[in-house]
Amino acid sequence: MITNKRASTTQAENKEIKDLYTPRAFRNGLETDTQQLKKLLAENKNLVIFNTLEQQLKELYQIEHPKTKYVIEEFKSWYDRRSNTLDWETYGVWFYYPWSNTLVLTLEEADFIQVRTARNKYKITQEEQEVLAKKTIGIVGLSVGKSVAMTLAMERGCGALRIADFDTLELHNLNRIRTGIKNIGLKKTVSVAREISEIDPYLRVTCFHEGITEENIDTFLKGDKKLDLLIEECDNVAVKVLARTKAKSLGIPVLMEASDRTTIDVERFDLEPERPLLHGRIPGLTYEKLKQIKDKEQAALALMPIVDLPNASTRLKASALEVGESITTWPQLASAVDTGAGICAHISRRILLNEFHESGRYQIDIDEIFSDKKEEKIEADYPKHQKTTLSKSEQESIIRLVPKTNVVSEIGLDDIKVIVKEAILAPSGGNSQPWQWYTKGQVLYVFIDHMETSPFADFDNIGSYASIGAAIENAEMKARSLGYLPNTKLFPLGERSPLVAKMTFPKSDQQPKSPFDHLLHFTTERRTDRGIHNGKTITSKEIKAFTDIMAGASKARLDILGDTDKIQQLSYIVGEAEKLRLMHPEGNNEFFRKELKWTAEEYEQAKAGIYIETLNFPEVLKAGMMLASDPEVTDLLNQWDKGNRFSDSWVFSSIGVPYMGMLSMPAYGQSTYVEGGRWMQRLWLKATELGLAFQPVHSPISFFARIDRSDAAILSENYRENIQSLKTKFKKLMPLQDSRSNILLFKLYKSDLTNPPKLRKGLDKVLCIE
Repeated sequence: MITNKRASTTQAENKEIKDLYTPRAFRNGLETDTQQLKKLLAENKNLVIFNTLEQQLKELYQIEHPKTKYVIEEFKSWYDRRSNTLDWETYGVWFYYPWSNTLVLTLEEADFIQVRTARNKYKITQEEQEVLAKKTIGIVGLSVGKSVAMTLAMERGCGALRIADFDTLELHNLNRIRTGIKNIGLKKTVSVAREISEIDPYLRVTCFHEGITEENIDTFLKGDKKLDLLIEECDNVAVKVLARTKAKSLGIPVLMEASDRTTIDVERFDLEPERPLLHGRIPGLTYEKLKQIKDKEQAALALMPIVDLPNASTRLKASALEVGESITTWPQLASAVDTGAGICAHISRRILLNEFHESGRYQIDIDEIFSDKKEEKIEADYPKHQKTTLSKSEQESIIRLVPKTNVVSEIGLDDIKVIVKEAILAPSGGNSQPWQWYTKGQVLYVFIDHMETSPFADFDNIGSYASIGAAIENAEMKARSLGYLPNTKLFPLGERSPLVAKMTFPKSDQQPKSPFDHLLHFTTERRTDRGIHNGKTITSKEIKAFTDIMAGASKARLDILGDTDKIQQLSYIVGEAEKLRLMHPEGNNEFFRKELKWTAEEYEQAKAGIYIETLNFPEVLKAGMMLASDPEVTDLLNQWDKGNRFSDSWVFSSIGVPYMGMLSMPAYGQSTYVEGGRWMQRLWLKATELGLAFQPVHSPISFFARIDRSDAAILSENYRENIQSLKTKFKKLMPLQDSRSNILLFKLYKSDLTNPPKLRKGLDKVLCIE
């Protein structure tokens, strides 16, 4: 192993110069400087000397005589003429750069600047150059800020720079910061200032090595002269606000460039003293509040309104979902940083020359400008599904086909409404409410509403049929409570008919009874619990009471898994299935465009779906869901084989969960899932009675059923392989018999969460009355 002894020795030797960034000047005409220079030359035998003064003078001559072709005799004549008024022996300035042990002779300041800026003409006139020479610019943050500083220095877009950054250079910075590996560990401020001094030793640079703090912000902004412009490029949102708050009070304009999509923010506090910080994107967030944030995730959330992630590039949005997963921080590229630096320097010049006065956010999307011609998008060839809700006339035409029976129904319309109102309290995947109800002649008919089903997430509508089964269970319990003896005929026209059930309600001389009727009291209390296990134990008495609900079940079967390690393994499988759903274009569309409601107003209007706030996601995950709603983002994550954040969240929420269960039924068919749905509702209501948290999971069941039924055309080969692998692992943990149909997979635990009931559509939307 190579030791670091030599490196340590070198650092010790360089300790005196490690923070130096200003070269030492020796003016030839000054006696004291001449003596000190001689001393340096005598003491430093390894000094590297660069004397290119003659070449610089030739450049000066050509710039002063643009019409004259360079001829050595003419140059000598000019040189001699100048010698009459100028002693060339005492002309020029030597600059000693201790960090590179070099000595360089340059033109004197006025001549140096004239030559240095000659190629600016007339993009920048001499008069404009003189105006800029009197300006002072401050730059906070030296990743993107370094490129800006170097561009300004090369153009001489100001006469003085103040630069601030607390950080040191690291190897990973070198993908966008132009410097050498020998500078790793060097302060960013020192690195930038040194490079500027090697380009232009006359340009004044002041470093704030500790970055911007409450203690030095006034000095940074005011110094010996108030800044003419502040360019803010730091990552810390608290410092962003502090810098702007102070700049606003001093009337200093602020410029910020974000390398993604070359986003430029201009805030003309000099012209608009009442302008809200950051265009009003962070109302109520003050420096005092922001500086209290220590958690990285909370800091990232505070930054998001500023970044405006919904309008970021697709690659940045996809990358944001991988921060903390497969990458450690936000990505930046040198090409984007340098592009932004050029634009930032251009805008700075126009502001300082009084040519540009507007505030606002501006974007120059290079990918949009330089892109291939858009080809017409061809819709994916997904399996065709019926997508319409049956009209009243269509329902009636189907009902006319139902064979007559001798069952006498003696129920009034008011009781029918009460029963349906109870029925629709049943759970449904994504709160889709995939049912339609029709009453005619004291008979109640139940249809599946294909408009409300999810063909990708709910293969063959198995979850929707289970939901209708749960609704029928509610309806029968309510009917018995009203003194009726409900009679339900499933699929009177066959299982592929949209008519799921015909229900009649004869009166009973005695109070009809069912061992499950007491559960009716809990239909309004039943919730989908998405909280975290609170650590409280489910007693053996409670688990027995829960499983006893299955006593007497001849077809339905309940398997309970109570091994914590296996539950965590099972949670990983479920998480992967949930990830596969969200990462598939059709699944992504169903969840984000149809199921999830982003605002309370949208949710209230639909009275269906899931309002995102009721998912109890942490803010970071909610932000991630917003990014994932862009199908181009998930497409990129698929290409990169990433996106584990979607599975990790489910695994995390399952930590410590004591039980998971599987409800199954024999054979396969629509009626099987309807009957299974009735058992699902009984289990769920029993858990509610016992005060147990209950969370259903449908993605693995749907995916496994699709694979089993060989209906995988919607899936790529990679998806099929992934699902088959998950199924194999699943069978080792939870009994999964190919001869049985899995109705419901669920978590059972204790939680402190109290979710409000999900909204339901009104009877006028789901019940047709003849």
